[in-house]
Parts: sequence; structure tokens; C-alpha cells
Amino acid sequence: MRISSTALKRYLRPVIAFILLLLVLKMGFIDINQLSLSFKNPAILAAGLVFFTLHTLTFALRWNILVNLEIKYPFKSAAKETLIGNFFNFFIPSGVGGDIVKALSISESYKVPKKISFSLVTIDRVLGLFCLILFSTSFLLVEYFFGMTEALTKLLHISLLMLCLACLGLLFLYHSKKIIPRLRSKFKFFLFQKLFSFAEQVQVNITKAMQSKFMLRFIGVSFLMQCMSIGFLYVVTLTLTQEPVSVFVFLPLACFAFMASAIPLTPAGIGVGQAAFYFIFSLINIPTATAITTGVSLMQFFMLITALPGGYFFATSKKSAKHKVPENLNQL
Repeated sequence: MRISSTALKRYLRPVIAFILLLLVLKMGFIDINQLSLSFKNPAILAAGLVFFTLHTLTFALRWNILVNLEIKYPFKSAAKETLIGNFFNFFIPSGVGGDIVKALSISESYKVPKKISFSLVTIDRVLGLFCLILFSTSFLLVEYFFGMTEALTKLLHISLLMLCLACLGLLFLYHSKKIIPRLRSKFKFFLFQKLFSFAEQVQVNITKAMQSKFMLRFIGVSFLMQCMSIGFLYVVTLTLTQEPVSVFVFLPLACFAFMASAIPLTPAGIGVGQAAFYFIFSLINIPTATAITTGVSLMQFFMLITALPGGYFFATSKKSAKHKVPENLNQL
């Protein structure tokens, strides 16, 4: 009996997550005693519920702002579909399962062509990654003027290079309006045509998103969102180690770790997140790296808890519910 590649990937990703978690535990990156004590600490539990409730709301607000580039999209719908997407991030064996569910939900509920809805989730990922690089570079530059270690200086150089490449990439997408049709006329193969059609839609939405007013709002909300998750990790690390770390060091290192854990390898970045945070924060010291790895495990737990209502909303949602959209969308 042959197993399809799709089925293989479906089961392989959870297995990878499980193996990575075992390795993280085996190598001592997570202190089980710290993790156990954290679950008994009322301050950490309260912080987790508050920070990740606010994190979910700011994530929904960012999604609301982005989708409103195309359709009239109420915050209530954005919050509901964000919860559903977060829920499926844990239970679909991939790191982008929630994005796919959100895109399909918009297409179904608002009769939006799939290439538009999928271009929106693509742009959300791309601009979200750009924001992480921007925040990391900005805070490392501040720390640079106060003095930093050689390892952090190298990280600053990498961050500056990544920011330059990210800016060039966004500018290329913004000015690729004439390039994509030329490629489309040369490559007539069906799959290439589909790919170029999607790329054209991404380019259209990037053009709208690159407006200064939208970008400032997107970056501002993204910063608030990162403050929620990184703020929680900072509270956990400070509680477990009693050793204060400069915010201008902690935040950029966390942004780097989030970039690494965003690779769609395992469900919700489980295993990958712990490994990424440990290796990056070991630049400070091992106790801090161990404490923040514990914090990442707690973060994933609270993200799961706050995502559980998404399962209820998905189970009780009416597929027949439709919403009106502007006529010009239906012509695309």
C-alpha cells in the first residue's frame, strides 16, 4: 500500500514536533522543575491569561485592518476567524493551517475569490516578518549606543542586512506590476499561469498595503502584538532567574527567535520554538536561555487555551452565512 506525499507530510510534522520536544528535554533545554513551579505560580498564570487574551485581540485587529483593504470586514468577524485559525494551528499538522482556514473562511463567507483571500494571508505573513526584522534592528541599534557584546554586534549586522533585503524585496513586489505580465506571456504552462495570477494579486494588495497610513497602523498593531507575547516571556524569565535583562536586548533576541520558529515545520512551532529560543538566548547566558525555553512552553500552552473557543466557533458556525461584498470584487 503506497502512502501519498500529502498523507506523509500530514503525519510527519507532528512526529517532528514530538522528536524535537524529546531532544529539547533530553538535552536539558527545559527545566522540568521550573515548568512545574511555573504552573503553580499565580502571577505567571494570571500574566499568561491576560497577555495572550490581549495578544489574540491585537492579532485579530491586525487581520481586520489588512482585510479591510479589500472588503468591509467587521472586527467581530476578524476576532472569530482569528480564534478559529489559532485553533487549527495546533491541530492541523502544519505551521500554516490556521492561515489556510482563515483564507477559505473569507472566500466562503464573503464570496471573495480564493486568490484574493490567500494573497491577504500571504501579505500578513510577509509584512509580519518585516515587522519582526524592523523591531529587532531598531532595538539592537539602541543597545549599540549603550555598548554591546561582540556576539550582539554580529547579530546587529545580520539584522541590518536582513532589513535591507526585506526593504528591497517589498520594493520589488511594489514595482513588479510590469514584470509579472511579461513572465506570464512567456510561460504558458497551466501551473505557471496560476502562479503568476496569484503573484499579480499579491502585487495589487502589496501596492495598497504600502500606503504610509496603512503601514504605520500595521506596524503599530504588530508592535503591540509582539509586546504581549514578548512581555509574557520577559515576566517568566525574570520570575525564574531573578536576573534582569535589558529590554533592548531581550526584545530583538525574541524577535529573531520568533522568526526562526515561524518556519512552517511543526504545528504551532512546537519543538522548533523551544530550540530556537534556547540557542539564541544562550548568547546572554545559559540560565536565561533555560528560563525562556520554559517560558516558550508556557506561551504555547496559553496560546492553546485562548485558541480553544475557536474550535467551538468553527463547530457551531453556519456555512450558509454569506455577506455582501462590493461588485468589483466579483469581477476579479
